[in-house]
Amino acid sequence: GIAALHVKDEGQRLGLGSFKALGGAYAVMRLVLEEAGKWLGRDVDIGEINDARVRQIASGMIFVCATDGNHGRSVAQGASLVGARSVIFVHAGVSRERVAAIARFGAEIVEVDGGYDHAVREVARVGAERGWKIVSNTSWLGYERVPGLVMQGYTVIVRETLRRLPEPPTHVFLQAGVGGFAAAIAGHMAVMLGSR
Repeated sequence: GIAALHVKDEGQRLGLGSFKALGGAYAVMRLVLEEAGKWLGRDVDIGEINDARVRQIASGMIFVCATDGNHGRSVAQGASLVGARSVIFVHAGVSRERVAAIARFGAEIVEVDGGYDHAVREVARVGAERGWKIVSNTSWLGYERVPGLVMQGYTVIVRETLRRLPEPPTHVFLQAGVGGFAAAIAGHMAVMLGSR
């Protein structure tokens, strides 16, 4: 039998109702800090995210992603929190409720024909053409760094979980999606727990 079952509910984090609340928003903030560092000629720390100069730089940035819903909400909220704009590409299969949940963070919504993969290709094309910051949670050849930032955002969940558990878990079950969330959690669990 099972001696204990522990559940980490991410649905209430940041009011997003999503297990992906941390990833996209974290990547947006990291990209803002990097851009501010370029403009200011020095490293910019997360403690400065609400500094007037950093917010002025962020206000000139546009973040774009493709989504089925959850990742787009995180990117849109992250952009909203730092005073940047977001453009979120959704495919025809995304429900009106999910689109509305993304739009409430001020995101411009672009609907595209086809499925999720088509939306990802459109984001890559349009983002590159317009110089927008692409925040994808899926990678492709030559585009791995930002999805890595998204994954880094998810690692907070591991640290929070391990602090609360009386002993390391023997099994962990995760949502899979496009794989970034599950890979980030599993990878960080392995780093934190080693061979345990």
